[in-house]
Amino acid sequence: MTRKPITKEILQSFMKSIGKMLQKSATFYLTGGSTAILYGFREGTIDIDIAGDMDELFSHIPKMKERFQINIEIAKPTDFIPSLPKEKGRHIMIGTFGKATFMHFDPYAQAFSKIVRGHETDMVDVKALVAAGLVETKKLCEMVKKIPDSQFTRYPRLNRSAVEAAVESFALLGD
Repeated sequence: MTRKPITKEILQSFMKSIGKMLQKSATFYLTGGSTAILYGFREGTIDIDIAGDMDELFSHIPKMKERFQINIEIAKPTDFIPSLPKEKGRHIMIGTFGKATFMHFDPYAQAFSKIVRGHETDMVDVKALVAAGLVETKKLCEMVKKIPDSQFTRYPRLNRSAVEAAVESFALLGD
């Protein structure tokens, strides 16, 4: 079945619907295209990437997908890349809808993940995060260098030196 592209209006309706259906308070983190849409970096995306207190939400996801005719992915940047130092303190509040609090996942983690993946739309999104003042490339480079080697071992497909080179290359292009 063909799904609708996610727009700001659909995303806002989705967040409000979640807030109404929850029995207890929960926090959710949006990332990727959802962050780009809410900040006005782009008009749409193919899915909603969400993470957080998913226990109660899991049973509602199939209904939400059908109701809104959208794709929903349970994903966050740290599923693909190591956590950056002090990540939890950089999540950005979107708002509270009923019992659901929504936050943008740490923009530095989002930028790091997108640089590592390297798709064209990812690089456009990272440039937008930098232009909006949500990410400083020098600070991102410093954070990546501070990731302990032990964290990189949890991501066997990543090569530390290649990852650091990609982030530094992006930073040099932005300067």
